[in-house]
Amino acid sequence: MNEVTKILRAAESGEAVENLTEKLLPLVYDELRRLAAHRMAGQQPGQTLQATALVHEDPDLAKIVNLRYFAGMTVPETAAALGVSPSTIDRQWACARAWLFREITEGNRL
Repeated sequence: MNEVTKILRAAESGEAVENLTEKLLPLVYDELRRLAAHRMAGQQPGQTLQATALVHEDPDLAKIVNLRYFAGMTVPETAAALGVSPSTIDRQWACARAWLFREITEGNRL
């Protein structure tokens, strides 16, 4: 079981996880950067998008996960807190859930 899964399962079971955000975000960021680099390696020469730029979409997703899952905020509350539309939160929440689901069910396979 990878470290992300351990932290999420501990939080889900109600176990107090000290500094949850500080532990989880670096792991998620590192994993996303690794996955982005892997995906970008297969791109044609001359591609201008950098793996790090691709990963910089993750801080928004991490904030949404923190607010929706850990703080229990609704979509409208999360949208108001982040200053974006509820439809943006819906899209990004779906993306974050899909990534987390894959991480929990498949683990680190790359």
